[in-house]
Amino acid sequence: MKVLGLSFGKKKANSDILTKEALYGAKEAYPDAEIKFINTQRLTIDRCIGCGACVASCKNASAMLFTSAKIAHLNLLPQGQPERSKRVLAMMKQMEAEGFGNCTNQYECEAACPKGISVDNIARLNRDFMRANAKEGLCF
Repeated sequence: MKVLGLSFGKKKANSDILTKEALYGAKEAYPDAEIKFINTQRLTIDRCIGCGACVASCKNASAMLFTSAKIAHLNLLPQGQPERSKRVLAMMKQMEAEGFGNCTNQYECEAACPKGISVDNIARLNRDFMRANAKEGLCF
């Protein structure tokens, strides 16, 4: 059995304390259960406001940082898992259809982002994209 506790409040605030107490109770009731706690305030990927500064700063007009932030925001939470592969493939296909370029690894997007979204999300996006392609049996 797996038990996941999500806290949406500030670190070490009441929601953290109450969620952790509930997880301790679950561990006592089910000693073999796999317990995991996530404070969503630590997930910086949900900060994207869609301003387009990353795309405007990229010499290739790549929307990789924006797209990766949106995909990561949904894929990292348990609720996003059922559609993970489908979402990655659809958003990458749409990004290509809109004519956005690929990442050139200059990291101008990260420097221009007013919310400080990291290019680490692009690496995560590429891994998810390759896994989704392999899962679907597609060539890339």
